[in-house]
Amino acid sequence: MRRNCGFSLIELIVTITIFAILLAIALPAWSAYVANNKLKLTRDGLASSIDNARQMALADDNNVTLCPFSATGSTSCGTSWSSGWIVFEQTTASGNVLIQSTPAPSNTQITVTPVNAAVTSFTFNPKPPFLNQATDFRLCDARGASSAMSLSVQLTGYAQTGQTQGYAVDGVTALSCP
Repeated sequence: MRRNCGFSLIELIVTITIFAILLAIALPAWSAYVANNKLKLTRDGLASSIDNARQMALADDNNVTLCPFSATGSTSCGTSWSSGWIVFEQTTASGNVLIQSTPAPSNTQITVTPVNAAVTSFTFNPKPPFLNQATDFRLCDARGASSAMSLSVQLTGYAQTGQTQGYAVDGVTALSCP
């Protein structure tokens, strides 16, 4: 008498079908999770750079500027916050000293836009008021305004992140994406 081991064709087809259904359910949720994490990473990176610039201005008693990224190793400001950002210290002895350079990852399509389009840079002063201007940023991806995130930069130099996607830091004002 021979004993048969293994799966029958019917069992294999049922198993593959169940796996395909579970994958079809999980894949959109996983894609949204990855996209949300990319937005959060960009927002939190900008908030961290803002905090670092403020701390550097206070510690070194010099003006520290945060502005859009232009080129690797450069202290020249770019034109688009979506390209990334740089932080540099304005010293009297040696001119501008690059502290941090954060180019945008090449595989993300995230737009970083200040609500006030006139905001082309921030200069942190070592004495109050710490910042020359305040503004809110909105971070958007291909999913649109309902998934957008916000970041508010106050005159004190503190950055506050929004808690609800699609809304500004106040939790009431709906965001719009370009």
